[in-house]
Amino acid sequence: MKNVWNNIWKLESKYKLSNYRKMTKDKVYRISKGSKDLSNKKILEIGCGDGIVLEEFSKIFSDISLTGVDISKYAIEQACSMNIVNSNFFLGDARKLNFPDNTFDLVYSIGLIEHFEDNQDLIDCVNEHKRVCKNGGKIVIMVPNKLSFGSIQRKFLIFMKKWPFGFQKELSPNEMIKNFKKCGIKDVKFNTYNVYKPAKIDSFYIIWLIDKILNKFIKHNFFHLYVRGDKFEK
Repeated sequence: MKNVWNNIWKLESKYKLSNYRKMTKDKVYRISKGSKDLSNKKILEIGCGDGIVLEEFSKIFSDISLTGVDISKYAIEQACSMNIVNSNFFLGDARKLNFPDNTFDLVYSIGLIEHFEDNQDLIDCVNEHKRVCKNGGKIVIMVPNKLSFGSIQRKFLIFMKKWPFGFQKELSPNEMIKNFKKCGIKDVKFNTYNVYKPAKIDSFYIIWLIDKILNKFIKHNFFHLYVRGDKFEK
């Protein structure tokens, strides 16, 4: 995994340059949905990449403490270069974070845990979300939805040798709810969102269109699956 993401962040890849990555305001809304005002709170993004989502958090909430961790040294270098107010970035492994227990008010990741081939690694990662979250805090994880047409599109791109992201396993809402509950996360809820409608016909447009049609017959099939829960411990 480390080599895959080092290559993505080291090179001027289509992923880095994609306009879809820049639609950060909606991501912040979806992550913070159901949370009270996050001003003066501590937030951790696991798998933060170059930090553009944390940068959006800094624009929306005042006096917020932002921390990002990523497995790619190139991503962390780029995140540090953005000079985001009240932010710190660290190189680290999502399965074993170098933070004390009960440190952050909100812990989230976007498009991370689906890249663990071993299911125990996936569970270890979710457990780390919970461990470093404060009691009463919020855990939010976004993954690609197995019920979306996007899972078929990925297989097509792999067949065409145009898939750059290494191993990926889409997850369904039920699977994610089970993972959260297995880790002892409480009050689990989820939402799914269609991909942003592209201005031109490309692979994202096809996902957007087919998922929109299928949504008339299949519930919760949109590509972006956000699952959230609370940490409550005695």
